[in-house]
Amino acid sequence: MLKDNPKWKSNTPLSRSSKKLKINESGAYTSSSNADTSIDVDDIEVEVCPIGQKAAKAKAKTKRKGKSNVVEKSKVDEEMEARWVELQEWRNEKLAEVRSLKKSFEMVADHQILTMNTSHMNAEQLENHRLMCNVIKSKYNI
Repeated sequence: MLKDNPKWKSNTPLSRSSKKLKINESGAYTSSSNADTSIDVDDIEVEVCPIGQKAAKAKAKTKRKGKSNVVEKSKVDEEMEARWVELQEWRNEKLAEVRSLKKSFEMVADHQILTMNTSHMNAEQLENHRLMCNVIKSKYNI
């Protein structure tokens, strides 16, 4: 089955052996089940999964384009950098506008507190209003 034995996997005696390998006196690897079979270290192949289809296509594409790809990348990088700077400037402008609006709304709310009708307030509410008015006046140096 392909699931258990991928098609790229080699069929060496090492891969078929389920037991651990040992080194005999001569320095060669041996399987504990087959002590008389010796395998030369130079014959051992490292199993590496082959490159995928997408990676192979990308590699071939870069080989075809050569150095022109590097030039195009630098142009794209410069354009992206310029666009990023523009975006940061726009963001800073919008943040300044938001801060200005926030200050305006705060001033309107403070003005409403200062000019509030206190005729219907009880003693506790009047004291709280007087304290808030003092805080607002100190905030604007009034």
